[in-house]
Amino acid sequence: MQMLNLLKCLDKLHKQHLKIDQLIDDLEEISGHSFDFDFDRIDITVSDVLKYTREHFHDEEDIMRKLDYPKIDAHIKQHHSLIDTINKLCYGKTHFISDPTENLIHFFRENVAKHIAIEDEYLDEFIREIFREAVNGKRK
Repeated sequence: MQMLNLLKCLDKLHKQHLKIDQLIDDLEEISGHSFDFDFDRIDITVSDVLKYTREHFHDEEDIMRKLDYPKIDAHIKQHHSLIDTINKLCYGKTHFISDPTENLIHFFRENVAKHIAIEDEYLDEFIREIFREAVNGKRK
């Protein structure tokens, strides 16, 4: 992968992380008004969160494949686990004592944020190493 394309991909992933965080902020804001729920807007935002998260994971996995990322299998397994839980929170038949939207927000704040902070940081470091090698002439 050319270095310019790699830079664009890395930038895209970081922008997607910010977008996911913004969607969760939006969901938190619209669901926080307990006496004035806009259920249609909540439903649309939940759908956007799920769609955008899937898109981000797909893009990230595509980049990992192109770079022959050594931790790809474990990373993809985590993506599948996160998506499974998100699907259950969004669409599963659950018996929540509290608001399911609150559970989704909490899951994103705890688990998805942790995944980005730890696992995606490994990928970022791997990409930075490719840059360092390219600058030092060790990689084409």
